[in-house]
Amino acid sequence: MKKGICGLYILQMPFLALFFYAFLFHNASNYVKLVNRYRYCLNSNIELRENRIIMKQIMTELIRVSILIIVCCLSVITVTAEEVIIESITSEEICPWDNRPLIQSTTYEDEYLGAVKLGALIMPELAGANEETLYEEAAKCVVRIVMGQYAGSGLIWSMEEEGMVIAANKHLLREAAYGTVTFSNEMVLPAEILAFSQEYDLGFLFIPREELTSELLRDCYGVRRIQMVSEKAGEQIEEKLENQNIMQIASSQQAAADCYKGSVKGISFVPEFQVFLLETACYSKAGMSGGGVFDEKGYLLGMIAGGNVELEASVRESEITYSIPAWQIEEEYRQLRITEQ
Repeated sequence: MKKGICGLYILQMPFLALFFYAFLFHNASNYVKLVNRYRYCLNSNIELRENRIIMKQIMTELIRVSILIIVCCLSVITVTAEEVIIESITSEEICPWDNRPLIQSTTYEDEYLGAVKLGALIMPELAGANEETLYEEAAKCVVRIVMGQYAGSGLIWSMEEEGMVIAANKHLLREAAYGTVTFSNEMVLPAEILAFSQEYDLGFLFIPREELTSELLRDCYGVRRIQMVSEKAGEQIEEKLENQNIMQIASSQQAAADCYKGSVKGISFVPEFQVFLLETACYSKAGMSGGGVFDEKGYLLGMIAGGNVELEASVRESEITYSIPAWQIEEEYRQLRITEQ
């Protein structure tokens, strides 16, 4: 920009000089001629009236020459001043933003709220993923919960603006008002009871936003849920889910350390629970309650509630697992949010 402006003035200067000096030469020539004529009149004793006329013309030419000289000098001064000003302008004055950062600094709170609104803290869909990748990603949604003297599994259900919501079984959460949550990256955080379901063996824990760290959010996800919430949701997808391959991930001894494969048998009424539950042909054992049942794309189908185990059995394990359907958990959580509002 500076070079362009200076170049423009440099190109103009020869033309300005040529213009002014041409006029100056012309008027100076007229002035000389008039002076010579005046002398001639004086020497020839010509009338005084004509001498006065010639004298007046001489004065006019002097004034014109003086004005041209002044204008020419001012033009040169102006061009020089413009060049000095342009030379003094720095790049910061021309473009003051050039040396500023392009991205504004943000706080952790801003980043968290932005990620929540964008849905960036939810497990991605894993279409076509192999079993190893499915386990590695789904395990980031599974936690281990300790409530007093009892422990079990849980799921990162939702990432809200206020903090993290974890779903687990009511029979575990009612053992204490507060507990600890261990994540798949071995980070441990305190949590408090949020609410219980009146119909299902289901409850929710809450971890305030202030407790969450960038490391935790990098290593963990909220579960990806099937978006079907209605009274007939089970009937709508029972045929679709039947015989579908699944993976059950839980935390009986360590966060997300249990992983077993099986298939969906269907939706059935379970007298022990007095509700319709998702039935899977898959191994489960004590401590896996609260774990997740995931399909081949990583979607959560249900949360483990128990197994087909005799009450008198000394070994608490089963080849048939019962889980609360994900759409029923969604409905319970939706009702909870409505009640809070």
